[in-house]
Amino acid sequence: MKARLTSVVIYSLCFVLSFAQLKAQDIIIMRNGDEVQAKVEEVGQTEIKYKKFSNLEGPSYSVSKAQVFMIRYENGQRDVFEAPRPPANVQQAPSAPGGQPPGRISFTSSDIARARTAATIGYVAIAPVLGAAVGAAAADDGTAIGAAATVFFGVTLPIVAASGSKLRDKSGVLGSPGLRLAGWIGYGLTMADAIIAVGIGASELEVPDGTVIAIGVLGSASLAMIASEVMATANQSEALLSGKKISIGPTVGYYASRQGKYIPTIGVNIKFK
Repeated sequence: MKARLTSVVIYSLCFVLSFAQLKAQDIIIMRNGDEVQAKVEEVGQTEIKYKKFSNLEGPSYSVSKAQVFMIRYENGQRDVFEAPRPPANVQQAPSAPGGQPPGRISFTSSDIARARTAATIGYVAIAPVLGAAVGAAAADDGTAIGAAATVFFGVTLPIVAASGSKLRDKSGVLGSPGLRLAGWIGYGLTMADAIIAVGIGASELEVPDGTVIAIGVLGSASLAMIASEVMATANQSEALLSGKKISIGPTVGYYASRQGKYIPTIGVNIKFK
């Protein structure tokens, strides 16, 4: 039973970390509403080159920029392309900063500040979650510590995530979908593993120390992903509100090596427009 629980937790952690890179796909949205799941290779002056996400080792394709409305990149960033100029006798409605339709922006700088505060709380919460796991593993009976940490983690992560959700609902920004989905999957797995471990401890059975620490690591990774996603959402919202030409956010993806292998990456994306 102990070995099986340890294996489940370790597999859960590996699954969450690998899932983030599986979402590393770009979405090309055409002006007719069609969407293409792709890996964008180059955005040129008149055309966009890409590979189909379902066949990354296959041929490259190209499409005219005039046919493309927007590219949603895997890291949450996006490029919005200007529509072809209408005839001189047709007046076009003005757009809001960042290419958003008029009236789309309905948040304030206070909403952005609250999201950044929530993201900071998420980063800070990593320490007590991981510390509680280490403390529970070191204690003779860490059931009480584990139960308290489970409640703390179970409440904190949704609160942090909610602040980013409010901004996205009000602005249409994407944040970082890969980090967000991976973080929520990690949250569910952490809660399930932690509840099982607390139940075993309450039954006066011993939970392996490695299992307890692995649960803490999985929960900490989930918090880090959600906090990073909320911070990316706040940065994108600020750029949209102020019309800035630069945006900064976390990114999870991969790149193709010269040997043809795809290597996972995680880092910071700085985009100039």
